[in-house]
Amino acid sequence: MKNLPVGQQDFEKLIRKDCVYVDKTAYIHQMMLSGGDTFFLSRPRRFGKSLLLGTFKAIFEGKKELFKNLNIEDKINWEPHPVIVIDMSKDAGSVETLKLGLANFLKTIAEFHQVDVNYHEESPSTMLERLISMPYLKTGKQVVVLVDEYDKPVLDQIDDLDLANAMREVLYTFYGALKSSATYLKLLVVTGITKISQTSIFSGFNNLNDLSYDSPYAAICGYTQEELESNFAGYIHKTAQNNQISNEELLALVKSWYNGYSWDAKTFLCIIRIRYCC
Repeated sequence: MKNLPVGQQDFEKLIRKDCVYVDKTAYIHQMMLSGGDTFFLSRPRRFGKSLLLGTFKAIFEGKKELFKNLNIEDKINWEPHPVIVIDMSKDAGSVETLKLGLANFLKTIAEFHQVDVNYHEESPSTMLERLISMPYLKTGKQVVVLVDEYDKPVLDQIDDLDLANAMREVLYTFYGALKSSATYLKLLVVTGITKISQTSIFSGFNNLNDLSYDSPYAAICGYTQEELESNFAGYIHKTAQNNQISNEELLALVKSWYNGYSWDAKTFLCIIRIRYCC
């Protein structure tokens, strides 16, 4: 049996360590064929959003070897593009900490892409603009930007509305760099918990395609019952035996623990918690 991907949200590491991967690449290919280039997806925490963005990253870095026997393997040309991942999941307890955190990880990304930024004088939004424009000007290839947990710094301070609003203002300015850099973008994918329409952080982006309740993409994150049974069959059988119950009884327990999410009148299971029950 393949290894269980317990605690693993890095797509490339997951594949290279021969872990179970539930193939979601058909949805990514569908997005690529849709003609859109800016997308938003809202899902609860621990539902596989980071893994999804990691899959996008590997695709647009041209790492075809990671996609053997996956749906998208023979459907695209695998031309590599510069990819920037903006991970907002880190804790930031103050506006100053948020700004410093943004500057620090942008500096790391700049070093990777060999882009000169003035770490001490440039604002995070100016740094981001340079990080998007310079790889394009150097390579002639448009840039892919992936934003993970775009709203977390605000949601973490929801009990302090003044601080939450201050965080929102910082993010509004920071993400504004994405709109001003639209010419250089091949693809923008943003994930979070709150709907874009419920915040003003991305109010300048009127053309974000919100897939959150779009039925064709309902199963882009999380596991359906069918995916659970087909991809984890060996572990289901082994766990049922160890607990001296039938497969059906185990699945009923799992469903009672982790079921209940729905985006198209069907139900889905929490992607992370399932891995710990087998």
